[in-house]
Amino acid sequence: MNLPIRFPNKADVIYEDAARFRALSPEDKVRALEDCFRLYQSLRSSSSDVEEFDRLAEEEERLEWQAVLDFVARHAPTEPERTAWLEKMIAATVPPRK
Repeated sequence: MNLPIRFPNKADVIYEDAARFRALSPEDKVRALEDCFRLYQSLRSSSSDVEEFDRLAEEEERLEWQAVLDFVARHAPTEPERTAWLEKMIAATVPPRK
């Protein structure tokens, strides 16, 4: 069926969103992340089943990390390369311990 509308490619949408985020000033990046955290908290607090919401959020995070691991496995074929990539990714996402 040839529809008169076209949906954008998911990869293109993600690329454009990432490019917009990278173009933000550091202050605007922090504000954008704060907005994401506020939205999450708002959704969580308005949920009729907070435990189920938390379970779904944890499952989504697990799936996201699995996608990262799959990507690394495809593009870093040797164990030392995989380890280096994952260490960089973890360092970029996890704040250092004080």
